[in-house]
Amino acid sequence: MSATGTTITNGPEIQETFAYSSEAVMFQILASFHPKFQRRRPHVVSVLDGAPGPPGYVTTVTVTDTPLAVARTQVRIPDGPSDEGRLNDSTRLLVRSFGPEGLKHFFSMLIALDEGRHQGWYAFDANEHLDRLGYRRRQEGAGLYHHSGNVRKARRIVGVLSSVRAELTYNPTTGTLTTSIRLFAATTDDQAAGTQAIRWESTSPTPLERVLSPVQDGELIIANPEWYAGVAQTGGRKTGKRYTRQLRRLATEDARENGIALRLGAYLPIRHRLNGPGPGCLKWATLMRWAGLNPEGRHASNDLKELRAELDYMTDQGYIGGWQETGRGDGLDEVVELTAPDWLRASLSSIRRRR
Repeated sequence: MSATGTTITNGPEIQETFAYSSEAVMFQILASFHPKFQRRRPHVVSVLDGAPGPPGYVTTVTVTDTPLAVARTQVRIPDGPSDEGRLNDSTRLLVRSFGPEGLKHFFSMLIALDEGRHQGWYAFDANEHLDRLGYRRRQEGAGLYHHSGNVRKARRIVGVLSSVRAELTYNPTTGTLTTSIRLFAATTDDQAAGTQAIRWESTSPTPLERVLSPVQDGELIIANPEWYAGVAQTGGRKTGKRYTRQLRRLATEDARENGIALRLGAYLPIRHRLNGPGPGCLKWATLMRWAGLNPEGRHASNDLKELRAELDYMTDQGYIGGWQETGRGDGLDEVVELTAPDWLRASLSSIRRRR
């Protein structure tokens, strides 16, 4: 069990949870991750960088494009489009890092922060990172280690999430918001964790070499206080309680089969934290957008069937307490009632008592 995790009872099993931010910015962060593996080539635009110094190109990659949000990130490539091999490599890596697989790795990083007593940083270890994702170790010599391919992939995805900045155009029902988000920084400087001496405000494109540079064991992963301060112990009693919880095993879900569950599994506890643990009501169309599905698209009816199946699955797994249609409204305007699981209601009551 984690040092700070809450042990809760859900039916006959004992489960563990992890804390993560319930700030409004977390809705935007989650929206930057696409719920499905993307088959189409992402939109890529390269333009000559007018900055002083050696010539280079700024390449903008659209990593996520859903009805809820469009997320783009910029990379500076010295040789631009002519360096086709590395351009394609970086593009594939960026899209993977902001897809359902990347969301799983993001959860593993959140769990590591939770295990570190919410200090806002932790030391990366690839084997422990993969443990949290549910991968099994295998015997190698005198020890147990993860498959080298999984280790390599984890280092690269965490490297991306610790280096790039996502430019997000977020479209909630109240209007459009454009914002810039950097999630983490990775550093070998032991002093950086204590001083937060990271240039979080920099909007410069990420150098290609940094994007393709994997994180190594022992590097410090530091969460941007812009979105993590509500969880961090250093935030003090008043500011350090803006968080919610979800079951740790959400991070072990199959990214290809349950990408919608990954997204909604993180969204809904935030909503219960902000609006209270009682039943929450959303239109089908709104819930589809939260899940990254298009209620106006030609596949809307099939997407709705998939969403219903995922909600049933999430109920079985204890990520939500249950759901039911209310009969209020027609079609995708019908209101759906979602309930929090018993363990989350108890956890949120405990958080509020400690404020």
